[in-house]
Amino acid sequence: MQGNKTFQSRLFYQISLEQMVPDDHLVRHLSSVIDLSWVRCITASAYGSTGRPSIDPVVIAKMLLLGFFYNISSERQLMRDIQVNLAFRWYLGYDLDETIPNHSVLSKARRRLGSDFFNTLFTRVLDQCREAGLVQGQDLFVDSTQVKANASLASVTSLQYHPDSYWKQLEQDVESDDSAKERSDDDPPLGHQRPRIHRSNDERRSKTDTDATLIKRPGQSQQLGFKTHWAADGAQGIITSVAVSSATDDDTASVPDLLRQHQAHVGQPQTFTADSAYGSHACLEYLQTQGIQTIIRQRRGGNKHGKFSKQQFSYDPQRDVYLCPAHQVLRRHRTYQAKRKAYYRCDKTICQTCDLRDQCVGSSQAARQVTRFDTPYVDRALFWCHSLKGRELLKQRQTCIEGLFGQAKAWHGMTRARWRGLSSLMIQSLLTATVLNIKKLIRYRGSKRKYAHAFVSKSYRDMLLLVFITQLLFKGKNLTNNT
Repeated sequence: MQGNKTFQSRLFYQISLEQMVPDDHLVRHLSSVIDLSWVRCITASAYGSTGRPSIDPVVIAKMLLLGFFYNISSERQLMRDIQVNLAFRWYLGYDLDETIPNHSVLSKARRRLGSDFFNTLFTRVLDQCREAGLVQGQDLFVDSTQVKANASLASVTSLQYHPDSYWKQLEQDVESDDSAKERSDDDPPLGHQRPRIHRSNDERRSKTDTDATLIKRPGQSQQLGFKTHWAADGAQGIITSVAVSSATDDDTASVPDLLRQHQAHVGQPQTFTADSAYGSHACLEYLQTQGIQTIIRQRRGGNKHGKFSKQQFSYDPQRDVYLCPAHQVLRRHRTYQAKRKAYYRCDKTICQTCDLRDQCVGSSQAARQVTRFDTPYVDRALFWCHSLKGRELLKQRQTCIEGLFGQAKAWHGMTRARWRGLSSLMIQSLLTATVLNIKKLIRYRGSKRKYAHAFVSKSYRDMLLLVFITQLLFKGKNLTNNT
């Protein structure tokens, strides 16, 4: 018989949100794992003592976490979902007949609280992960990813002054920037060398987001974007450090900040594993002088001449010479002490009569020359990369840190910046990293309960088996006595 569902709303209902939210729902885990009662204490100074009461800052923090957990990038849409979602209402503490706040409270709260609040939230969750044993602090994985800016190419306009004056203005801005004041004086300027002349970002800027820079990657069209940098612990992939930068900044520029955060949160790492983008000589020196093993392959230089690359020349450390593809010897002929570089060159007469000259030497060169840093840092990094532990860490880094960025982009909206400006991107990066750490913490707590339940069940079964065997022995003893 075919059914026919009819609906007639009632005037009164006898229901409760507690009964409507399943026990295994995400908000249940969030409520049990993450305690946000500390939020009111640290945000008290941001609110006045008179006037109308504001929205509870704990509720603001919970709303933002829900938006990032469920990848709801629009704050208007987030409020609509909270309006109709019973689980969201239960988690936030809003009953069925209570009015949901306007979406503007979130944007106002972000400006009022600033990135320091979200950094504290990230640190508190990281501390919980440390207490749970998910962080060891020995192996550190570092990587960066491109993030599209919240601005279109139509907003790009030409600058009204010469690139030289633009660079002078940038240097003045850096000196007056608050973030530059927080940087330690001992940190070297990694990756901050002035780039080549006549770059597009020197002459054009976006009117919508002045912090965004133009970037073009192979196989992709030009776009406005940023970079976000994460450092993750090698034990369970817990993110320990977060940094953001311009899309054109070198990856090594964020290494001191990431390392300093990791040292403050966890401690000194033993190894630092990253891809070749971090393999500059300055970065290797900075890390190794602090006693950290660098599992980083050396960054390859350019090959503009189109001839044999430097990698096709083999270095003999015993003789301190290079061997070219034609098996000829390139000997050291000078050392540049300022840059700590050694220059190796083949004999001119040999080069001029070599059969491979057209593939090796340019028309303006008398003999082929290659360079290497006259320091042990590159050789140490190469030795650690080829070691058994180094090979394992390089494989583990791919699945760990790149997997975190994959989750962030696929499920938490990290592909594109939600708001505009570097400070806003820092808030987005911190919240995304916090959400990923909370997911691991929830998974750990759930598996712990599961294993504990299995242990209790196994113990209970063993106890029943012991009782059963005891009863059999007792019955057998009674039968023997009766006979």
